[in-house]
Amino acid sequence: MDWPLWEKKILELTAKFPGKTTANKLGAMVAGSTKEQLDGLLLEGFAGFVHQTAFLARVRTPADIIGIFADAPRNGDIDLLLRISQVDANPVRGRFLVFIKRRMEFVGSQDAGFLSFDIPFPVAIHVTGNILIVQVMTMQSGISTWGRIIGQRFRKKLTVVRADYFHEKTMGFIVAAGGESPKYIDCSRRAVELMKSNRVDTFGGRYSAGLDGDTTYRTIRGKGKRALRESRLKDFNSLIGATHILNAELVFKAAHADLEAGSKVALYPNVGKVSFRSNLEGCDPDEFLKKLATT
Repeated sequence: MDWPLWEKKILELTAKFPGKTTANKLGAMVAGSTKEQLDGLLLEGFAGFVHQTAFLARVRTPADIIGIFADAPRNGDIDLLLRISQVDANPVRGRFLVFIKRRMEFVGSQDAGFLSFDIPFPVAIHVTGNILIVQVMTMQSGISTWGRIIGQRFRKKLTVVRADYFHEKTMGFIVAAGGESPKYIDCSRRAVELMKSNRVDTFGGRYSAGLDGDTTYRTIRGKGKRALRESRLKDFNSLIGATHILNAELVFKAAHADLEAGSKVALYPNVGKVSFRSNLEGCDPDEFLKKLATT
């Protein structure tokens, strides 16, 4: 089973629960915990344990955005429900855990045909200063895992789960509630600074080439592949000389902004999107995201 939480954290959390396997212990932990405890664990996970994709935007009226989520409904048959609200007045900031529904479709086992379910996905929302951060848990679980989550047997999953869907739903909720439309942050300058740093290896990148469209550079995949700086210096220099970076695949050789050495990150700087490709292992993604958003 593909558990999204960091393995050591799972072992720590489940140590006192009965069961021969980690899956058994997790089941016992869930059964023995309240909804509030499990929600708190999820929000804690976004602060440094779950695989996730984050989106950065700038807002003019952060207090209004905080108010919209603080007043979000907690019950009802709607697409977004509030589970945790943490608000500070000075400085003005808020952190929220919400669940956003996604219709998931599957091919059932034997003669069950096509089946669909409304699945709530956890999303963390952080407003700090004039920066809005939306964090979506990565859910690339196999078909057997989805079967255990829903309690059915499936032959195939038909719905692709993409983080962008939940980000768009979050933005739509803000606007529908009378809030401003947040503006994505172009983090290209910060991305270039990272790629220039000797503590970061760049293994791929794509940039806007103006009227000529865009250009992509990637190292040859496989064992022993080298970073662009080492294997294709001319291409690397073209990439870091660009004004708008569309994509960059980075591996941190040394700790940076509360990310540990070995962290793998895919940046989509021109739209303020960041995908953490490896377990964060107790790192604090918020610190990295806030530095990236400071343009």
